[in-house]
Amino acid sequence: MVVIAVLAIPLKVRCGAPGFACATAVDARGKIHFYYEVEPLGVYVAETFMGSNIRLYYQSGEDLEKVR
Repeated sequence: MVVIAVLAIPLKVRCGAPGFACATAVDARGKIHFYYEVEPLGVYVAETFMGSNIRLYYQSGEDLEKVR
């Protein structure tokens, strides 16, 4: 039961999978947009080993970052 709980821990992953690139160009307000997914830790580990995105997540969205 504990292993299942640990594998279900939510983790925010930029670009949907480790190592992926998804940044947009700088917008008119000087910000860059990044896609993210909040997914279970078990899915993140599987994506790391497989090198691809598994479309199983709790939530997704877009982060904004100010360009320095």
